[in-house]
Amino acid sequence: MMRSFCQFILGILLLALAGCSWFQSKSGFDPRTSSVIEPVWFKSSSIRLANLQSEPLPHLFYDPAASLNPKTGRVNFIPLVAANEERAYDLDVLSGQRFFSHFQCSQNDVWKERGSVSSRANYTLGVIPRHFDQLNQPQRVIVFGKGTRYNLMEPITYQVRVLGGYVEEMCPVGRCSGPKDWVGRLVLVAVDETDSRYEDVIDFTQLLKAVDWQEVRGQLENLSGRNLMVDTEYPAIRVGNLLSTRETMAFFAKHSVSLSPKELVSMQKSCSNLYKIFWDQAGVTTLLDLPANTKDDVKKRARFYEELKKKGKPAYFGQRLGVLIKKYADELSTCSRLVFAGDPNLQRDRFQFQVWVNQYIRLHKEGWEYDCRTQTWSASNQGATAMASLREVSDQCSARDYDKAMETLPPLLKNLRLFGERWRFIAWDEHTHGTHSKIQGWVRVPERTFSCGSGDLNVKIREAWREKPDGMSWNVRHVERGLKDSDYIY
Repeated sequence: MMRSFCQFILGILLLALAGCSWFQSKSGFDPRTSSVIEPVWFKSSSIRLANLQSEPLPHLFYDPAASLNPKTGRVNFIPLVAANEERAYDLDVLSGQRFFSHFQCSQNDVWKERGSVSSRANYTLGVIPRHFDQLNQPQRVIVFGKGTRYNLMEPITYQVRVLGGYVEEMCPVGRCSGPKDWVGRLVLVAVDETDSRYEDVIDFTQLLKAVDWQEVRGQLENLSGRNLMVDTEYPAIRVGNLLSTRETMAFFAKHSVSLSPKELVSMQKSCSNLYKIFWDQAGVTTLLDLPANTKDDVKKRARFYEELKKKGKPAYFGQRLGVLIKKYADELSTCSRLVFAGDPNLQRDRFQFQVWVNQYIRLHKEGWEYDCRTQTWSASNQGATAMASLREVSDQCSARDYDKAMETLPPLLKNLRLFGERWRFIAWDEHTHGTHSKIQGWVRVPERTFSCGSGDLNVKIREAWREKPDGMSWNVRHVERGLKDSDYIY
């Protein structure tokens, strides 16, 4: 009774914030510059991620608006790595939840331009809601201000003011010697006006009087790790010169991707419909997916097969899935990167099926190709090539072929460490260093090393990561002791 009354009163005073618990959870919460993220995206009946009480979780990336004001530069952001903190988190776009990435540690400068680099950064790293950068990743921003203000365990956005930005270049793997080896993206630089040290800072000239940019640059180039080739460490990140507000906002407007509320609704609806098609036409078990152990079973299967044949529909699982992939490969590759696979609570079998199919398609989009004839994965180095091959031969693959593809998918993800990618499957981001968020999918971070010394926790933690889902394996579709595709001619 008391809690309901408290929620009612605060709802009036704080413009319908989500109750006492949100407000009291962070003493520095200011409704003028902070907002609780209300769940909208996962209220869908088909695309849904819920907590233990079956309440939809907020999607940290899609639910809040960036509310970018081009004139003032003010924008909302979601913190991922708070200033002066060693735990670094990342954001999974599909589930919209934070997950643990690595521990930041004091280490030597991989560029050998300075001495030791402190793990205690005086900036907070975060992302801008609903905005993707040039690498199709959530738009990054670093913010100068009180790191203690930001609560990374609750769904809250914070308003900051953009001063400008810089180009961050990354070396995916090993040693990058030529300029074409590096890939770049824009990172925004902002200040938190609730911090008195930065409330009057309006440009980089003033900011550089308050912070040591060379120290900041050293942390940006080292704290996220470096590449290791044989026994030699090489830089993985380099930071370019600061860009003015005008240059930054012009580049941001031209090269970033912003999702409007209308586009989000359309995207969820389209992907939800696509997932339904894949489940209804390929995922659902039919008579032809079950063993025929009696003559009566054989007759039933024959009649069912003839009905499908008359309608011109594919019969066996491999054909059904292959035809859909041939037709919808491009659409599914987009959905697999942006939209959660369904509802793991109320539609678990359907969700499980879609998670695996989505990851299979996503790998092809990124240049990895599965050959049904040899039942092996290989690199085409170009997503367009792998997707074209997928569309060409997908309907020629059998259920056994697709089973093998899914069986070898986790080992492939493990081998991608050699190509600068570290994948792992997260059901819940558990352990003392995790966010305890519900993810239910594969996530990826760069495969990097950290010069933290002999007690580096990152090594121990990453050794425990697994690419194979625990409790959500692929449901094998080939029936060993049943009818094979070629056993009977109807």
